[in-house]
Amino acid sequence: MANIEDYLRWRGDLTFQERPFNEIDNLILAVMSYSDIDDILTEEDEMAPLPELRDRYFEKHTREEVAERKTYTGPIPLMLDPMADGARFRDTRVSWFHSHISNEENVQMAALTFFLPNGTAYVSFRGTDDTIVGWKEDFEFSYLVGTTGQREAVQYMDHLLEVDMPIMIGGHSKGGNFAVYASAFCRQEIQDRITDVWNNDGPGFPRSVLAEEGYQRIRDRIHSIIPENSIVGILMHNDVEHKVIDSSEKGAAQHDARSWQVVRDHFEEVDQRSLKSFIFDETITRWLHDLSDEERHSFIESVFGVLEDTGLMTLDEINASWITTYPAIIQSLKNLPKEKRDEVIRIFGQLLIKYRKVLGESVKETVKENVMAQGKQMLEKIREPSQLSGM
Repeated sequence: MANIEDYLRWRGDLTFQERPFNEIDNLILAVMSYSDIDDILTEEDEMAPLPELRDRYFEKHTREEVAERKTYTGPIPLMLDPMADGARFRDTRVSWFHSHISNEENVQMAALTFFLPNGTAYVSFRGTDDTIVGWKEDFEFSYLVGTTGQREAVQYMDHLLEVDMPIMIGGHSKGGNFAVYASAFCRQEIQDRITDVWNNDGPGFPRSVLAEEGYQRIRDRIHSIIPENSIVGILMHNDVEHKVIDSSEKGAAQHDARSWQVVRDHFEEVDQRSLKSFIFDETITRWLHDLSDEERHSFIESVFGVLEDTGLMTLDEINASWITTYPAIIQSLKNLPKEKRDEVIRIFGQLLIKYRKVLGESVKETVKENVMAQGKQMLEKIREPSQLSGM
């Protein structure tokens, strides 16, 4: 089984003139925005050749240290080597790196632009990192149209006013959501130059966004790619048909883009999403449907307020010191005003009730389908000529 790293090793010597830009190239550029280049490339920097960016990065980090990172996005900068050495991406230039993380403004947004040797630009929006504020903004999508990060993504697109070339935009996870939102709400003179928008397992939007004129103009240029067991790319509403692909991981770990399976210049497709993905989708949809925007807002503020009370900034930090952190989280939950604490418990309880109901319905439907399939097989055997001739 092969992934994007194998693709770079096996096909990185093929130029874009020899093999046109494809969905695998998209994912590589989409996830490269996860790279921790905050102290290496700035928004004001001139266009840096990719080999130069690679060299500057590994002057500050050892490859051994990067390889040992535990998060699924941590080792991604290692792809700088095959990208900088191979003919496909070697002549790419990188510019306009922007990163903004703020607990006060509830925002985690980062982006950079790749200028490819085929004369096109690819804008890459970073997905959710492991910061608490980054995950909080993800949950804000459930009740807020135009989060701080989404609005900044639109503003970032103003860079492209001076770019006289075709533009592609993409991202993984929340970055895919930013890519679609920025494409829909940027200036029309920029939007007219956009050829493709790549949403790689990123959440959707409230229905009001899908009805906007700007979204409708860009809709037929959106590509949505999700793994078989997607639990992120199926959130909220999406009116674009998903391309469902295979992954080497199981369950929620399929969100890791490095697990997506590659065949030559395309992803390995599967027939449909898994039953687990459908169950999760239906559970969350029903749960959110029964909550008002005010309830969603209050619930998210309470839950993330409890996490922020730990004084830690990332989920990794919380997990690393769980012996002291988890008791602190429980105590912080107890310290909430009674009405807030009761609300959190009630809404979590509603989620569990929805899950049990959807699971029960799915099991019944699966049993029904299996019985019907077995009955059909029995009838087909009875109708076989060999069976009839012996009667």
